[in-house]
Amino acid sequence: MHILLFPSDKEAEMGNCKVDLPKSELTLSAKDDTAEFDDSTEAPQDFKDDPQVVVYRKANKLGVVIKVTPQLPAKETLVTFILKYDYRKVSLGTEEPPPIWLHQYVVCNLGPLVA
Repeated sequence: MHILLFPSDKEAEMGNCKVDLPKSELTLSAKDDTAEFDDSTEAPQDFKDDPQVVVYRKANKLGVVIKVTPQLPAKETLVTFILKYDYRKVSLGTEEPPPIWLHQYVVCNLGPLVA
């Protein structure tokens, strides 16, 4: 799976922070639907991650650094961005279909700003 992060066009109406998102495409391991748990002990794939962007990887999970700068003093600190990722609906006995790109608006409430 491939993941891209973009600034939200709804940032002006919802978010009150400047967000510095990773510019590069992030690659995520495929989820093993046959596994009971996602605590894979097999050797990790060779991803060439920038250590300034990717903090950790485990199974099909990924931790990334997103820098947030509050713009206005507010009761709640809101961050908005767009998560774009590809999806493939794979069935047994068929050839691999082309990816479908999906977009998700993400709004994170980071709570009050502490001085």
